[in-house]
Amino acid sequence: MSKKSFKIITEKEVVTTEVIETEVTLLQFIGHKLREEREKADINQVQLSRRLENGGYSLSNSTIGKIEKGLCPLRVEDLAALSNLFGVKMSTLYPEGLL
Repeated sequence: MSKKSFKIITEKEVVTTEVIETEVTLLQFIGHKLREEREKADINQVQLSRRLENGGYSLSNSTIGKIEKGLCPLRVEDLAALSNLFGVKMSTLYPEGLL
């Protein structure tokens, strides 16, 4: 299976009229999207871990940090629990056109 790179462009990366594009792996892309959702929810990693735990799902805050950095592989169950908690479809966490 060949590796694919995806691009994330954030507001922080906009420099005057130029946009800096960063190539990332799929895990990094998903982690970035999850971090965006967590920040939209205005919670930190510890709070997210506790909310997951209250919903009967265990994912430590250190694991959440690794996921957000693209350093930890995600199980489908992890992604489903996180997307459910944030109220988004799992497909919104993937690059456009991948699914």
